[in-house]
Amino acid sequence: MSHPTDDELLELALLRGEPDAPSDAHVRDCPACGARYRAVLAEQDLFKAAFQPAAAKPRRRSERWAVAAALVLGALAGVAASRATAPPRTSPFSRGQVESALRKIPAEIGDLRDADPTRLESEYPRVLSRAEDLYAELLEAVLDDASPLSTGQRGGIRQAVEAMYTNVWSDGDEEKAVEAFRTSLRAALNADQFHALTELLRREMESGWEAEVDIVTDDLSAALNLRYSEEERVRQAVKTRYPKSELPALSLAQWPPDRLADDPELAAAVRDALGNGYHPAFDAYLETVKDGHRRAERAARGFASGQGR
Repeated sequence: MSHPTDDELLELALLRGEPDAPSDAHVRDCPACGARYRAVLAEQDLFKAAFQPAAAKPRRRSERWAVAAALVLGALAGVAASRATAPPRTSPFSRGQVESALRKIPAEIGDLRDADPTRLESEYPRVLSRAEDLYAELLEAVLDDASPLSTGQRGGIRQAVEAMYTNVWSDGDEEKAVEAFRTSLRAALNADQFHALTELLRREMESGWEAEVDIVTDDLSAALNLRYSEEERVRQAVKTRYPKSELPALSLAQWPPDRLADDPELAAAVRDALGNGYHPAFDAYLETVKDGHRRAERAARGFASGQGR
């Protein structure tokens, strides 16, 4: 008896109800494959919910962030199916629960950025700490699929993720943080697991870049009430300058427009793409972004130095 692969189950879920949908007779008759298929359906429902448009009102920043988060998580997760034969993990939560919790982090960060400074500074470290734990759990799940992790490897993963947080916020050098992250995990993982990590970071870089370009464009367009043609000029300007990074954006709970605050060339390219009539509004928007970035950075640096862990 031939059991369907994860990709075949995903195709079955995506095409359900379509005239050319593949046969699912085996899935109906096989308890193990039926359980795997239901897991795929549950995951797809989560993604559909993330992309469900808000009714009768424009998306708030935090809602658009949730859409970007879902795109990035698609790369982090790799395949949509949870494997029925995978060994038990130490986490009390399923992979789907971890992914669902991670999707909520950006919206929570967006709400904190819109709140008063006292609330951001007091609650941001707690949210970052939870994001760190969730990212480590998701990383364990992905690498465990490649080859079962030992207890020592799980500890190495946790240490590498925590060090990555500390390096980013204490040194501010993203390339250095990623390289240190790779080096730590290269020593802790076997060849199959490290290959899975490399592919994970590559997929995350591509999908994360596309999602963040969209979120920067959408947020600025909403703030300045741009017309479609103007929005597309901004999108192209962002694409020409927006950096690609292997840093897991979700784990750091970053807000993509922060790049406008700390990348003068990117901000200048976007400003030039706008007509002169929009320059005062863009400058005001940029100051708001910079203010939120400064407040979040102060809180994050406190987190990296040990406060709130």
